[in-house]
Amino acid sequence: MGEDRFAGRRQRIIEKIREQNLDAAWITGLCNVRYLTGFTGSYGQLLLSRDEQIFVTDGRYREQSSLEVQGCQIHILQNTSFPLLLSEFICEKGWKQIGYEANHLTCESLDKQAALNDTTSWEPLAGWVENLRRVKDETEIRLLEDSSKIIDQVYPKLLEEIREGVTERQILQRLMCLLWDCGAKGPSFDPIILFGARTSLPHGQPSDCPLQKNSWVLIDFGADYCGYCSDCTRTFFLRGAGGAREREASSGHARLPGSPEPGSRRSRVRQSRCSGA
Repeated sequence: MGEDRFAGRRQRIIEKIREQNLDAAWITGLCNVRYLTGFTGSYGQLLLSRDEQIFVTDGRYREQSSLEVQGCQIHILQNTSFPLLLSEFICEKGWKQIGYEANHLTCESLDKQAALNDTTSWEPLAGWVENLRRVKDETEIRLLEDSSKIIDQVYPKLLEEIREGVTERQILQRLMCLLWDCGAKGPSFDPIILFGARTSLPHGQPSDCPLQKNSWVLIDFGADYCGYCSDCTRTFFLRGAGGAREREASSGHARLPGSPEPGSRRSRVRQSRCSGA
């Protein structure tokens, strides 16, 4: 993704700073920092003012930040802490009103910073970055599609491993390898692989439970590709006819009234689902 995209996103936050009559915005949510800078490390904070853009990280990411973060002043923490560094910036630049991400910054961190700068007013930002992230640009849409394509590659290969006697953990191990082989950074969440009666657990953890014939199989996983995530959930029955209740449940979706046809418009699909439910 080109730097102009990140710069454009930061500029929209700077416009909000001017509109809200703030001096600066303190961005601490790691996903939001990545969205505004492209930084993929595990620690980084962003300070945006009307005329400055400052990215702060520690010595582990000196080289990485120089490669990933463009258009910002990069400060590497050395022999100091972030609260002290921010306090210096506030005094040096005369910031009086600073917005902070209340849904990401802890109360303890805010209290520590406020104690260092007791004349500064701290204003919570109401989802500024999240509101930008809701609308995806063409590059983001492509990345989401690529993430979904990884699932399309992984799932058929994973099905080849489903057989009597295999354990949930063995399928999980194979799933992780397939995700990496197909280009994902990893799973977008902890995968759920469950067999038999354990499929009733909404977020059960894979165990050494072996798969038996006439058993339900639940597979729920997603792919993280360049920070964009997909999700796929499938429940099916392992060969054999199963009992009467299993046969009824597995075929129930085909008997819902008003089931939508392939290619139906979203409104028709939603209407069919509501009437079917």
